[in-house]
Amino acid sequence: MKPSVWVFLSAFCLMVAVSGCSTPGSETMSHYDEALASTVPVKGALMVPGSVEETDALERFKAFYAVFSRERIESMAGGVYAENAYFRDGIREVRGLPEIQSYFISSTEAIELCVFDIEDGVGRRGEYYFRWVMHLTLKRNKDETIVAPGMSHVRFNGEGKVIFHQDYWDTSLILEPVPVLGSLIRWIKRRI
Repeated sequence: MKPSVWVFLSAFCLMVAVSGCSTPGSETMSHYDEALASTVPVKGALMVPGSVEETDALERFKAFYAVFSRERIESMAGGVYAENAYFRDGIREVRGLPEIQSYFISSTEAIELCVFDIEDGVGRRGEYYFRWVMHLTLKRNKDETIVAPGMSHVRFNGEGKVIFHQDYWDTSLILEPVPVLGSLIRWIKRRI
């Protein structure tokens, strides 16, 4: 085989392996559905709209993501997320505060700086949606900031801690700059 074919096959296998291990798929959809069903906002267990508790919970959430760093995760995550919280994004799915903290902290290892500008949010009957823009500078390329818009669907328990958090954003923005993997992603996008 030609070397270019080997490179393509190697990259393709790597992408399949990575996506199979880390990207939410059909198995995690059942976990997502379970988490959604088990955290349905129930009248009486909701924060009262406009209450001090709701305002405090929303401010803690926004402050936590203002600068996404190891120090802030270690010091603030326990005040933002419940012990049994569920978190899912385009890369990982985790349950429980220790797993969420571990995932977030491991994410910061490649990050030079990460800031979330929460542009706006809306809450209704226990469902909260935040529209944000992430400004991400990776250690591997400190001269370029990746700007990625996204949205979060969040549910809080009666104590104002997050029990459900689903992020929606284009994860290819951080994968495309990776030399071989990025070329493969762009190639696949052109053919879809």
